[in-house]
Amino acid sequence: MYSPSAVAIPSGRTPSRESSDGMRLRFLEQVGRQWLADQMGVEELLKRQNNPQLRVIFVPPRIFTASPNLRQDLSNRYAIPPWFWTHNSVNAPGFFCSQDSYGGNGEVQGHNTWFRFLVKQTTSSGQGSTVPYEWYMMGFATKWLPPNRNIVLCFDVPLILEDRLRAALISGLEGHRFSDPYSIHTAIVDEVIQLYDTAVWSLRGLVRDVEKAGFSRMSYISNANWLQNRANMLHGQPEYPHLHEVARHIIHSSEVLDAAIDTMDSIIEQHRLFVSERSTDANTNQGLPHPSPAFRQTGKYLQYQFKMLKALKGRSQANGERLRNEISLSIFSMGFYNFTPGSGTQPPRWSVSKDIWIYFAVTGPVTLATVCFWMVWQMRFRKERVE
Repeated sequence: MYSPSAVAIPSGRTPSRESSDGMRLRFLEQVGRQWLADQMGVEELLKRQNNPQLRVIFVPPRIFTASPNLRQDLSNRYAIPPWFWTHNSVNAPGFFCSQDSYGGNGEVQGHNTWFRFLVKQTTSSGQGSTVPYEWYMMGFATKWLPPNRNIVLCFDVPLILEDRLRAALISGLEGHRFSDPYSIHTAIVDEVIQLYDTAVWSLRGLVRDVEKAGFSRMSYISNANWLQNRANMLHGQPEYPHLHEVARHIIHSSEVLDAAIDTMDSIIEQHRLFVSERSTDANTNQGLPHPSPAFRQTGKYLQYQFKMLKALKGRSQANGERLRNEISLSIFSMGFYNFTPGSGTQPPRWSVSKDIWIYFAVTGPVTLATVCFWMVWQMRFRKERVE
């Protein structure tokens, strides 16, 4: 790994977050050992003729959705298919697609990919039962030109991902790996995984707050044990709207992680196909590079990222199970049982609500119906075996 030179900023220009006309794009590119970070107008960028090893363009949210002409120019220049802009694709929780590009004589001229990730980020600063959240509906398009040129467009990514990706590319991605068009995907997915990790652990914090809710209400008992604390929480009125809100976000978290895992599986499979197609004789490769250690390194790292996403899915599922446990416990105990901690000469005691009959009125018939159904099923099963 080499140490790249400092990022060059042209004199009199700074890569600001926003621009006056709203139609300027921030980008990062590498030419040789030199990195350049800048911003320029869309038309100017589309006409830019230099050939960097890597160019990453950060497209502001919805800028091309609102401008069909600019969207068409971008699609023509960077080989983005029309379906990438459709409602289904823009709102999809995740997908991946790849395609080789060909010249007039059928020769392979490059490799293009298009993919999306969706992340739901929650915070704990809401009022009442509300849990604030934000959707990151991120789209990416890559264009690889042999032997080692890469162009990446990042759509609707949060600023934190943009900053991290800039820093990661400048400090960590070796130039020789650009011969593999999927090496840039590892850098992008690394930062996307960080967003998923933050989102999952944010939800874990909300679940933990629910689990600890009863303990904060026991300040008047200096030496209360766990059972006393727990009973006091259950004696209070559960905040069901808040529990429902947290559960809804956890369901979404697991849904988008499932889609991310499928997206990563597709990336791994397409990378494997790309490598296998170039493992033939050099005369049939039409000038494309043979697989090298860089290809194997990329493949192994993609597998690692796949496992990381599966681990985060497991954490998300655990969040859901923990929350369901709290909801079930609160429903079972609410209003029917009450634990009164001891104080002074009064010993602790349990009491039963006069409405306990409701519990048996519901559970009794359900239990009886379940047993009857099981008995009928058993008799029919034995009859069928005899016949």
